[in-house]
Amino acid sequence: MPAERCQPPRRTITPPKVKAPAGSVDCHFHIFGPDTQYLYAATRGYTPPEALIPHYERMIATLGIERMVIVHPSVYGTDNRCSLDSMAPSAATAVAWWPSLMSG
Repeated sequence: MPAERCQPPRRTITPPKVKAPAGSVDCHFHIFGPDTQYLYAATRGYTPPEALIPHYERMIATLGIERMVIVHPSVYGTDNRCSLDSMAPSAATAVAWWPSLMSG
């Protein structure tokens, strides 16, 4: 059974009437892609469209979010490169799969 395809990120983000309070945290988001650099696991349950750092930065700027936590998505299996690489240009914290911590 092929992996389910997901909706792409919204192209238009409507600013809220009230921005998030200072220091607000987005405690769960994913970055997907670029697809040519980060390959999805063959056993994934869904196939997301690219959701790149510029898409996310535009959204948090519109909402007024200052801090963020990247959560490693299951579509990459145990390959954390996309999530870890996504931290570099931002002030993000990450939650990632670390197989060596799960063994023993």
